[in-house]
Amino acid sequence: MLALIGLAMLGLPRVILHDLHIIDSAHPLSWILSLGPVAVWVAVAVARKVPHPFLTVLTIGVIFGVMLASTHQMLWGYLYADHPEFLSNDGIAGVVPRLAVIPGGLFAGAALGAVGGLITWGIQAALRRNPGLRLDRDADSNPIDGYPGRQQRLAASLSCRSCETSQANRA
Repeated sequence: MLALIGLAMLGLPRVILHDLHIIDSAHPLSWILSLGPVAVWVAVAVARKVPHPFLTVLTIGVIFGVMLASTHQMLWGYLYADHPEFLSNDGIAGVVPRLAVIPGGLFAGAALGAVGGLITWGIQAALRRNPGLRLDRDADSNPIDGYPGRQQRLAASLSCRSCETSQANRA
């Protein structure tokens, strides 16, 4: 669980920088800080071969959503410094905008987690179906060609096929 929280925290720098008006949403750094954490979530889940990739990355996204909503609440004064109507503590006018941000943050985190989870699930499914795409190295891998054991597997496959063919021709 601690690892999931740590991975979710990777998204906080963008939230904080945006809420403090240090970076704008359209700034390229904002895009890197938004999509980079999701790429790390996917990479870690694929590398660790988690048994439930969609659920794992979705959970990271939901945790991030809680952090996102909480950070917006903590930095509310900076976030809406240019909009005094949102900073009012008088009655419903000050409460409604703060409450409206919570579901948005939760949804954004869950959506990022869902998309990342689908990508992770797809990558893991492709790796299971095609062992030649594996990311880990075999003991018999050749460091020069960079393909883990591909030549050895191909040679074994061809020799077995030629053995079967020659045995069938003899019979």
